[in-house]
Amino acid sequence: MRFNNLKYFFKYMKDPNVSKWQKAFLLALMIYVISPLDLIPEPIYGIGIVDDLILLAYIWSHFLPEMNRYKKESKKDPIVIDYEIEDDD
Repeated sequence: MRFNNLKYFFKYMKDPNVSKWQKAFLLALMIYVISPLDLIPEPIYGIGIVDDLILLAYIWSHFLPEMNRYKKESKKDPIVIDYEIEDDD
């Protein structure tokens, strides 16, 4: 995910139309990847990072297309502003 997509990530996470379970799952995966606690400990040389890489690959393959779809949909939505001009005369 590129940094210019980061604003859409936060928008996605705040969107009430997106499932709470999907948001929680994505957040849990991201926390697990950054967390020092792992199923396979990092000190095990060469193998310790495998679980993180598998989860990153899953996040990349599942949620990146979802983010791209969300980005396209949010660009389609026009901003509608209702206003009225009143004359002081």
